[in-house]
Amino acid sequence: TVHEYTKLANKSTITKKELVLGDTVTVNCTAAGGTAPYQYAVFYKKSTAANYSAVQSYSTNTSVTITPQAAATYNVLVKVKDADGNTSKKTFTLQVCSRLANTSSLSATAVKKGQKVTVQCNAKGGKAPYLYYVGYKKSTAENYTTVQYYKSETSVDITPASAVKYNIIVRVKDKMGNIKEKTFTISVTK
Repeated sequence: TVHEYTKLANKSTITKKELVLGDTVTVNCTAAGGTAPYQYAVFYKKSTAANYSAVQSYSTNTSVTITPQAAATYNVLVKVKDADGNTSKKTFTLQVCSRLANTSSLSATAVKKGQKVTVQCNAKGGKAPYLYYVGYKKSTAENYTTVQYYKSETSVDITPASAVKYNIIVRVKDKMGNIKEKTFTISVTK
């Protein structure tokens, strides 16, 4: 019988290509072709760095977890080696962003009835673009009334109708679906 040899192929994958600082990414090492058994080595570096750091030297372990230490772009390199010493490389780009923060503010926390309050929606970190939800309610009420439902508009006006305390809620959602909430209280007088 003629032994059919297929070229060694690196079929490794990573669980995500974008993540928030503090989260982990798992490298799933797999290969096809060549001569089994396979061994895998995993390396990573910031894209701007010259050299890779080894996360795992050649091993039969197929699951490797990486926890990036900075908000930056990283390269992940997976090398597979078969029983005959053939190797195959695969590189991934990993985007790590800082944690999403809701930095929204109000134009005033105390107004007279009929005066408007401007909600200035702002965020940093996470992955832009950001979408904003704005709601308000009397402090004694259960549910918020939606003023804006996840739009990019950053300046939202609210004009309280009664001389009571109100709660205003701002939720920011980034491109990765992370949401950060911030609540304000305003006093309305006659």
